[in-house]
Amino acid sequence: MAGTALGDGYLLLALIAGSGTGVGDLRLAVVLGTALGTLGWNAVLLGAVLAYLVAAPAAFTRLVHRGEDSMAFGPYLVAGALSALLLASL
Repeated sequence: MAGTALGDGYLLLALIAGSGTGVGDLRLAVVLGTALGTLGWNAVLLGAVLAYLVAAPAAFTRLVHRGEDSMAFGPYLVAGALSALLLASL
């Protein structure tokens, strides 16, 4: 259920905001949401938020210094999920 909720959230974000979220990101979000869902809803929410917090400095740097407006988000999804996993186990 958590995987579906997280995947639906990213799908809604992609449809409404017109973000560059790809199908691979949506699929990865479902898998990571399912995995984090075994730890509870707090871990799912933490994983989703941490992905954006980890990606923000890199996105800002790419935008300012290189003028690029797109980047792969999958590695940041994984980093957010792993960070949530580590924090949930404390």
